[in-house]
Amino acid sequence: MLRPGIIVTSPDSSEIRLIAETELAVKDMQQSENDLKQYMRTVGCPIGLLVTPAKLRIYNDQYLSDSLDSIQLASEFDISKTLNFRSREPQAEEREFLFEQKVQSWLERLASNLDLSEYERSLQEALRWYVVPALLDGTIQAGGPRYTSRTPLNETHLR
Repeated sequence: MLRPGIIVTSPDSSEIRLIAETELAVKDMQQSENDLKQYMRTVGCPIGLLVTPAKLRIYNDQYLSDSLDSIQLASEFDISKTLNFRSREPQAEEREFLFEQKVQSWLERLASNLDLSEYERSLQEALRWYVVPALLDGTIQAGGPRYTSRTPLNETHLR
C-alpha cells in the first residue's frame, strides 16, 4: 500500500486533511492515481496531491459512493517553475528525499503565507479551494521515515 510522502493532520491529529504523494517520475499514472485514491479512501482523507517536478494533480473525494470513482481529479497544473526542483544527487533515493523535502517546504510556505498572487489565476483558485483549507491550523509532516544515502538504515529521521 502507498505510504504518502507528506500528510497534513488536524491540530489534534485526529484526522488526515491532505496527503501528498511525491514522485520524481511517474511510470504508470493510472497505478499512481489508483494507489493515491485507495489510500485516501482507507484513511478518510478528502484531498490528495500527486506531485512530480513538473506537475501538480489535485484529487478531491466527493463522497458520492464508497468506490474509488468518488475521488476525482479536480485540477492539474504545470508547477515546474513553482517548485524549480533541480537535483544533482547521483543517488535516486537522495533525489527522491530532496524532492519530498522541497514539496513539504512549499506546503509549509503556503500555510504560513497565504498570499497566492505569485501563481497563475487557475492555480490560485485551486489552491484556495482545495489545498489552503487543509493547511490552515494543520500540522504538515512527513508521512513516515525518510532515508537518505547518508542515513544508516538503523537510524530513522522524521523530518
